[in-house]
Amino acid sequence: MLTLETCTTLLEQLNDLEDAAWTGFVNHYQPVLLAIARRRGLRDDRADDAVQATLTTFFETYRGGRFNREKGGLKNWLLGIARNKFREALRAVANSPAQFPETSATTGFAGRIPESETWSDTIEEEEWERGVFAECLSRVREEVDRNTFEAFRFYGIEGLPASQVAERLGTTVNAVYIAKHRVLTRLRELAKEYE
Repeated sequence: MLTLETCTTLLEQLNDLEDAAWTGFVNHYQPVLLAIARRRGLRDDRADDAVQATLTTFFETYRGGRFNREKGGLKNWLLGIARNKFREALRAVANSPAQFPETSATTGFAGRIPESETWSDTIEEEEWERGVFAECLSRVREEVDRNTFEAFRFYGIEGLPASQVAERLGTTVNAVYIAKHRVLTRLRELAKEYE
């Protein structure tokens, strides 16, 4: 299980050439990058290659001293590299007709290849937030007792009425509200740490 670290700590460890830091970095960001690549239209093999190229470019540029926090955060820098690598991969697929994936009736594959001025950040933002939420939720699940987490899951995520959750877990409605508040507070703390 990945331990949540601040970006500063993780980046400092990458400077020290720690293998564990690189592994942690890859484990931390690879799932989100893969999800973005797939939503951009890359098949698994192309998505894997594009994500690997993204991480390699990140590492090389970081080790080369080209990351400057004054110009933006780690998220924006990493996603900028990813956008370029995903565009390159999509163009390579478009230039190789034998490797075209299936197209939908409404949008041909070539029509999904973004030009740099029209590339929307919506997919990246959605997947980034989904990845952050999943990581934080996993961490909270380890930190709180089972009933607290289940109360939050049933009431806060699945939307069951508090009275039904309380009955199911053998607790009070007030305890369900407190569990939701406690978990949400911790999720917000972890999300800030993650970002």
